[in-house]
Amino acid sequence: VYVDFEEPISLRVFAATRQAVYESLDGGESWLERFRLPAGTTAPALATNGAHDPTLLLGTDQGLWAAFDGGRQWTSSFSGSAQGQNDCTHVSFHPGRPDTAFLGTRHGLLVSRDGGHAWQAAGLPEAARRIIGVAADWHQPDRLFVTADSGLYVGSLERGEWQRRLIN
Repeated sequence: VYVDFEEPISLRVFAATRQAVYESLDGGESWLERFRLPAGTTAPALATNGAHDPTLLLGTDQGLWAAFDGGRQWTSSFSGSAQGQNDCTHVSFHPGRPDTAFLGTRHGLLVSRDGGHAWQAAGLPEAARRIIGVAADWHQPDRLFVTADSGLYVGSLERGEWQRRLIN
């Protein structure tokens, strides 16, 4: 769920179910379907950059879908070639860098520095393949906390240096 508190007239909310993305312009009183997933696809993750005309990223079990115009037009934005890379588990935007987005999959972590258009591997250790979640440090924007099936990893997005802090 995404809530836009800057909308002057009404409260704008985006929400995803397992099969569709919806938008409310009246604080959740009524909903419009903005995107219906292809048959047999489910969506566990939705993120937006919070802009006035936001980018929406929808992580699914068949790859990533994106709308770069506030949810009006959707396109397949990422489909990995490695086993498990299409199975998205997490998607988010960096809170201090709105053009930086994170895509967690069952095959690793990908980073976009152009708002979700192009993606590259984050360089996590092999043991950290099945991503559960990602959080950025507000005080050190280059520092990330990544949870994976194998534990918690802390590292530098720019330097690609990672340390496992907790083991599952």
